[in-house]
Amino acid sequence: MIITILLKWALSSLTHLLFFLAFLVNSSSAILPSSPQKVQGKEVARARIGSGQDELGVTTPEETNPEGPMSVVAGAGGEIYVLDQTNSRVQVFKAGKRIKTIPIPGETFIDLELMPDGRLALLDNLVNKQIILVNQNGQVDERISLSRAEIPQPEGISGIYCRREGPWAGLWAELENRFVLLASKAANLFTGFGFLTWRILFEQLRSRINLLKKIGNIDHVPVFL
Repeated sequence: MIITILLKWALSSLTHLLFFLAFLVNSSSAILPSSPQKVQGKEVARARIGSGQDELGVTTPEETNPEGPMSVVAGAGGEIYVLDQTNSRVQVFKAGKRIKTIPIPGETFIDLELMPDGRLALLDNLVNKQIILVNQNGQVDERISLSRAEIPQPEGISGIYCRREGPWAGLWAELENRFVLLASKAANLFTGFGFLTWRILFEQLRSRINLLKKIGNIDHVPVFL
């Protein structure tokens, strides 16, 4: 039933189909569990509210909702990157302590992603309608405009996600019911962003369809949800 629903969703547009097939074939480690698994939480960092060196900002306007850190992402070395946008910075914690502060140019960012080269991608979908990439010192290296035909309303982007491996490696934007590939590692675009060409897209799609035909029984294919 789950596979049938996913296939119907994927076939509703080419973007859905490509994204679904990429995860369907390549996510061998993400298999649907046969039974519920227990997850135990662990505290990795704690900070006071404020604008001090080791603190995280929170605003409490009278007529709107309170606003605090909007996004958190983990690094390969155990670092925890916290988007402290109200203080125009990213706070980096490790082993329960702040180890670094990365300045960012403004308070309008709503999401954070760590790129394979160590840079940070910051999403501003409301004011400047762009994604900026900053290095570990806070210097802006790249800007990706969100004003494009495939994203008629940048305000509808709920987050950004970097897929690091596989043929669809790249930076993706998540909207209400679809994903948009903003930049592709396959096209050498982590240092100069752009789109995959349609030729590459269809070549990747064709190879995945052929592989699915060889597998035969789709129920035994690992699925990423």
